[in-house]
Amino acid sequence: MVKEWVKRFDEKGIDGLIEKPRFSRRRVLSTDQLENLKRLLKHDVVSLKATHSTA
Repeated sequence: MVKEWVKRFDEKGIDGLIEKPRFSRRRVLSTDQLENLKRLLKHDVVSLKATHSTA
């Protein structure tokens, strides 16, 4: 891995060390669904007065 960094630095200088964007899996949930899930999880934790996760 370090060899790759050195090679990229030698070829492109500091700019060669900047990470390129990587592709990831498509989201399963929409943005609205994700926000709703976060809200529900936060609400449930508060209502249960949970202090930590057991998972």
